Formats: sequence, C-alpha cells, structure tokens
Amino acid sequence: MGWEAALLEIEHQADHWDTSEHGDIGRVIAGAMRSATRIARGGGLRCEHRATDMIQAVLFRLAKAKLARSAHSKPRDQTSSAG
Repeated sequence: MGWEAALLEIEHQADHWDTSEHGDIGRVIAGAMRSATRIARGGGLRCEHRATDMIQAVLFRLAKAKLARSAHSKPRDQTSSAG
C-alpha cells in the first residue's frame, strides 16, 4: 500500500463522483479530489504558514517511529509472576 496507493484510491473515488448521477456537485467534488492528488504529488502547497508546521510534523513522525522501533527491540521481562 502506501502513499501512492492512497492517492490512486482518491483518484478512483473522484471517478465515482464525476458522474451524471452526482451532477455538477459531483464534478466539483471530483475536480477538487483530483487537484488535491496533483498538489500532494507535487510536494504539497508551498505557503509560508505551513513551512514550520510541516517540519515539526515530519520531526514528530520520525521521533514516533524511532520510539516504536526501540520499543520493539527491547528484550521483554523474562521473570515469572508465578510463586
């Protein structure tokens, strides 16, 4: 799965919205979904207020992943509570 699979799924859902059954509203929704995937593939919106937020989000995710890896690599307590 992963990032590309998620973007492909969003594009697939856009196809379902872009039908005569959903009319103009469906076309607008589909267009927005397709635009969002293009923006995401292009690296996201480049705007001043998100620069710090994006860096913080990436650092947070990296730290969280590192903690998860270290938690899985620690040996488990082998003592028994049976007495």
